[in-house]
Order: sequence, then structure tokens, then C-alpha cells
Amino acid sequence: MSMSWRWIALGALAVILAAGALLLAMNTFANGSFASPATDLANTNWSLVSINGQASIAGRALTLSFQSNGQLRGDSGCNGYGGLYQVNGSTIAVDRLVSTLRACAEQPLNDQEAAFQKALGAAAQFSVQGDRLTLKDATGGQVLVFQKQ
Repeated sequence: MSMSWRWIALGALAVILAAGALLLAMNTFANGSFASPATDLANTNWSLVSINGQASIAGRALTLSFQSNGQLRGDSGCNGYGGLYQVNGSTIAVDRLVSTLRACAEQPLNDQEAAFQKALGAAAQFSVQGDRLTLKDATGGQVLVFQKQ
């Protein structure tokens, strides 16, 4: 009988250690590379004005919303998308972008959506001036300009 209690105690200890390791891993992820959004971007919503210096196609609102938990989401014209973001000063990293897979009825909309998603994934710097958000690539070239909603 005492041997059974020993195994039960060892099993309980193993469960406690596993739960502790899981909590530590979750905390590490939460404090890791994609979990600390900038307070000036968190909980903000934006509408696209231009991509690579060209105005977005009229009648099609492309949006970007930054969540306080390091996630972003929006509408890229034909599809919804989501991903993760992290900022450090004026740098931004966008990662793990995923999108629904609907095709637009018109090719220019498909082209705009592809350019938008590519530019968003390449964003490396940002600035907010008034009600404008500008995302730039690693070379500092202006890529996406948004108007605050």
C-alpha cells in the first residue's frame, strides 16, 4: 500500500511540475517577440489611403486594426486577414499574416490586395502624425499610409 501512495505522490508532483513548466512557457511567450504592442497603436483602427504612393481603389475600404494583445486584423479588399505585431520605438514587425482565400471579381482589386498584404508584411518602421499612420519598409521607403477611423 505504501508503494501505491509513493507512485501517486510522484504522479502528482509530475503534474504540478508540468503545469508549472506550461505556465512558464506561456509567460515567456507572452513576454516574447510578438506580445508588446506600442501604446499609441494599440486599440486603434485605420483605413488605407495609399499603397506605395498610389491612392487605393475608390469604393473598397482596406482596414487595419491593432489590438492591445499584439494582434492585428483587418480587411484587405477582398479578404479578411490577421496576424501579430510588435513595436520598439519607431520600428514595427508584422508576423504570421493569414488571410481568407476569396478572389476579387476584378483583377485590379486582386492586384491591390496582393500589394497591400506584401507591403504590410514588409513594414519595418512606422510613424503617427495626427490622424495619419505611415508604414515604411526596411529601406525607409513609404509603403502604406492610413487615415485614423
